Amino acid sequence: MDSIPQFRLQETEIKSLVDELRVKDVNKAGPGQILLDFEGPNMQQKKALKLFKYVDPKLLEKETYRRFAKLTEFFEPQTGIAEKETQAKKKAVDEFIESLLNTTVWRRLYEFLNKKGHPFAKTLDTFRHWIRQLWFAQYSRAKGIPDTSGFEHIFMGEFKKGEVSGMHSWLRFFLLERNASQQLHYLGFSTRRANVMATVKFTWKNNLKPSGSFFIGSSPEFEMAVDTLCFLSSRPRGPCKFELEQCPFSMTSYDLIQKEKLYIGTIYPTAGKMTDTCRRCNMNGTKNCM
Repeated sequence: MDSIPQFRLQETEIKSLVDELRVKDVNKAGPGQILLDFEGPNMQQKKALKLFKYVDPKLLEKETYRRFAKLTEFFEPQTGIAEKETQAKKKAVDEFIESLLNTTVWRRLYEFLNKKGHPFAKTLDTFRHWIRQLWFAQYSRAKGIPDTSGFEHIFMGEFKKGEVSGMHSWLRFFLLERNASQQLHYLGFSTRRANVMATVKFTWKNNLKPSGSFFIGSSPEFEMAVDTLCFLSSRPRGPCKFELEQCPFSMTSYDLIQKEKLYIGTIYPTAGKMTDTCRRCNMNGTKNCM
């Protein structure tokens, strides 16, 4: 496999499916389950501040959240150091993948890709194989050492040359922020769309992330489903576009080929142009966005 199979979707098809997945995302945060303190754009931090003031513990008890949190135990953030593939890690990955496939979000994604004839979704077993290969198979970012995976880069984050690479996950950000030993310090935002998405600056163990974007409050299954959809359907036309809470976004993704195997390189969201509807959502939260 030296390239992603050609799979062309109309922009309207992507937007419609993301809208549907958003409705089916029953595990996303509800009103009042997440409270944020953005402070100001690119603030000069003079005291310890946290972006997440509160996250409802009940949200973290949901299965995909628990499986995601368990996975954080198994990744080495420093590039250039080989990842350890243990039976415990394999079990945690398998359990996380199964928890995804058991959600209404992923059942709908599989059904859509299967009906569209995507070769990665010929059968559920084929789909499961490719999700593991694309997201969790190891490849190298430094020194030719198998030190990373698509999931690790995008959802866990890595250290490379004094900077944080990847980490486009609000849940990962929160889990690190609440653990003082991880030394994650929020340094302000450059972009925000209500409480749905933000681009923020932060340090993690003295490694700087000058600009990192992530959605907020979406479930792990929703974020990985949208990432997967965009990764499989966006090339060669560039980012895939959709809306959340009537705010436009685009998703940029890159593949990576090593030793004739296909991997996810990176995937990250970008806020689109501020619209009047989106502005009203920014002013009033998301209660008037649906």
